[in-house]
Amino acid sequence: MTNIEDERRKFEAWAVEFLPHVAGFYFDKRTDGSYTTTSAQMRWEAWLARAEADGWRPIESAPRDGTLILLARGERVTYGHWVRLEDAEDIDEPYWHSWDGGFLTDPEYDATHWMPLPAPPKEDGE
Repeated sequence: MTNIEDERRKFEAWAVEFLPHVAGFYFDKRTDGSYTTTSAQMRWEAWLARAEADGWRPIESAPRDGTLILLARGERVTYGHWVRLEDAEDIDEPYWHSWDGGFLTDPEYDATHWMPLPAPPKEDGE
């Protein structure tokens, strides 16, 4: 599983070593965590894609449109989807809902990673 902050530290250390002329301003970030410099953001996205090659991605990048996905926190792996306020009348805040009861909105128990569900098996002869 990819820890986004660990990967960010590794990325920035790599950039300082291999792109020493960019140290400093290169790592300025917007409030959403994206880099203000286009080249830094593009390199970061490529770095993160490489880090996520095993399939697990930080939960912050998960789709929040009701798509079924695999959810994980530590050894717990389940499948579920994001429930928005407009999708349910009896909730106070959005949350990750899973087949086994849902993750809680408490950060101590919330999902930390996700990955897309695999494609279904192909029929014989396809």
